[in-house]
Amino acid sequence: MFIKIDPKRYKSRDEGVSKTSRTRSLLKALTWRTIATSDTFIISLFITGTISWAASIATLEVFTKTGLYYLHERGWDRIRLGQEKE
Repeated sequence: MFIKIDPKRYKSRDEGVSKTSRTRSLLKALTWRTIATSDTFIISLFITGTISWAASIATLEVFTKTGLYYLHERGWDRIRLGQEKE
């Protein structure tokens, strides 16, 4: 049922713990926001029944949650929990 993966077989180019670049974190945040904002717009439209209200809610959400996600990614990049140094 469980597969044991030998970490020595999957070495990265850099020795030690790899870091995620700020650009990658930003791109991940933006692509996720596109998906999540579409979801928020659809839910808001369903609840309010008004396109203008749904668009307002989704637009506000883009700015607040993109920033929060970016900060969350950068914070986790500093935490070594679950990362092993070879």
